Amino acid sequence: MHIEVPRRRPALIRLTPLIDVVFILLVFFMLASSFLDWRAFEIGVPAEATAPDNAIDPIRIEVRPDGSLRVDGDRRDPAELARTVRELQGDDPSERPVLLQPHADAPVGATVKALDRLEAGGVGEVSLGGRRP
Repeated sequence: MHIEVPRRRPALIRLTPLIDVVFILLVFFMLASSFLDWRAFEIGVPAEATAPDNAIDPIRIEVRPDGSLRVDGDRRDPAELARTVRELQGDDPSERPVLLQPHADAPVGATVKALDRLEAGGVGEVSLGGRRP
C-alpha cells in the first residue's frame, strides 16, 4: 500500500510586520529630527565706559510692527535695503554707522531677515538698538 505524504510548502517570510517596523522607524526619525538651518549671528555689547557719540548721525533702520522697514524715516523695500544703506554710507562706512531698531511689537523674523539682507549685501557692522520712549 502506497501512502502519500503531502508535500510541505516552503515557509514564506511575511513582510507585513517588517514593513510596519520600517514605517514606525521612519515616522520616529521624521518627528525627532529638525530640518531647520539654525545660524547664529554675533551681537556686540558696548563696554560700560563707552558713551554714545552724539556728533555721529547713524543710519537708522526701523522694523515696524507690520514687518515693513524704514530707513531714516522713509519706507523702503526690503529687497533694496543693503543697496540703500551702502548709498547712504558713501565712500567711508565708518562715518555713518548702521543702527537697526526693531519696534517692540515687530516680528523677530523681520528683524533677522533685515540683518541677513544687510550681511548678504555687504554692509559691514550693524548695531542692534532699542527705541527710546
